[in-house]
Amino acid sequence: MKTNCSKKKTIELLKVLIGDMEENMQLLAPNGWEASPYYAFFHPTPEQSYQANLLFCEHTNRIFKKKETIPTFEEYMQDYEEDNLPVKPEAELYELIGRLVYMLCEYNNIKDPSGCIIALEDGRDGGEFIAQLLNMHYPLDEKEFVDSDVYSAICLEDYIDPYPVWLLFFQRMKAHHYDMFIEAENASSADILQAYREVYGKQPLYKN
Repeated sequence: MKTNCSKKKTIELLKVLIGDMEENMQLLAPNGWEASPYYAFFHPTPEQSYQANLLFCEHTNRIFKKKETIPTFEEYMQDYEEDNLPVKPEAELYELIGRLVYMLCEYNNIKDPSGCIIALEDGRDGGEFIAQLLNMHYPLDEKEFVDSDVYSAICLEDYIDPYPVWLLFFQRMKAHHYDMFIEAENASSADILQAYREVYGKQPLYKN
């Protein structure tokens, strides 16, 4: 579905979803970033990295109807390189939020308080839009975001459970009188629909 809202209204929605980064850190990582469940996406252990690779291979075989051999853990470890990247809590949290905002807005349409429908641009254009918004409204000295930080083939859900973030997004949307509008029930992921129902206490809006 095409948006009938202005770019300004799209930015207003994204800022509602992204919220305050200090609050996000308190809500999503109350015991510190390294103790949060989201840390694993950026700094996975060998076991977590292998499990994510296993799920990715299974997805690929199923989607493309392939029967490629999935490596064992021992085979995977032969080419595994230890993560030596520095921990950057703020930048990693921003990227996490940006990716999940992209996932929510890419596959679902949002109805704003005035009734217009907000739909993010497809693919990398949508990722670039969110990256530019992060750089403009949430600048960090240590990082400048690009589209690939938001739009990526890496499956976030293979590493973490995003459900608490879906709940947070919908709580913010409801508080600001936004609603979700979808083409059909299978057009959105099951956990997004479940989080929506938990917050709104109803089924999402459907296309008439």
